Formats: sequence, structure tokens, C-alpha cells
Amino acid sequence: MVRVQGVEEQPTGSDNGVKPYLSIDPADFHKAPRIDLEDPIIYRGEIFCRHPDCSSKKVNRYTQKSIVRKHYRKEHSIEYRPFSKILNASEEQPHVDGLRWIAICVQRGQEQAGAAPVPRKW
Repeated sequence: MVRVQGVEEQPTGSDNGVKPYLSIDPADFHKAPRIDLEDPIIYRGEIFCRHPDCSSKKVNRYTQKSIVRKHYRKEHSIEYRPFSKILNASEEQPHVDGLRWIAICVQRGQEQAGAAPVPRKW
């Protein structure tokens, strides 16, 4: 089972010069960290695939999170549990931080991003 993190909306402004996750250029997404196949974490709100088998292929920016879910299931045989309908602020924050972590990894490198946030609830 894959752990998944999510966020319905992302800020549109910059944070210390880091563009928000939704502003990542698909051409740069090959720099994103790949999921751990033994214990994959997929954050709520992700619109790109981070499976290792997709790292060298043309990057697709999916328009809906449900399409990413179908992609993981169909192409990689990864099924992850549905997201909760409602998260309180402390449960949602690791998902927001996870998307920001991916954005930092893409734009500045994983060594600058620190450890990946791990959500407690999906």
C-alpha cells in the first residue's frame, strides 16, 4: 500500500525564490526525487509521476489527481488508498510541505531540500 499526501490548493506566490509545485515546468521534473518502491509516499495534490520507471520518459503533467492514481495503478501496479475527504490543519500540513519539498528538490537539488515530510493521514 502506498502512502499518499494531498492538498487541494497550492499557493501561487513564491517562497524564498522557490516556485510552487504547480508551477514546476514538466521539462525540469526529471530532477524530482523518485518514490521509494518499498515504502512509497505520494503526496496529496501531486500531478506528476515520480516512479523510477518514469524518470527518463517524457514527463506528463496530469490535469487531475485521479488520472495520476490511474497511471500508478495501470503502469506501475501501485494502488494507494483514497485520500480522506477532510483533514485538519496539522494533518494537511505534511502534504503541503511534501509538495514544497518536491519543488525545492527540482529547483535547488535534493541536498538543499532536507528530509521528505511523512504524513500521518491521507
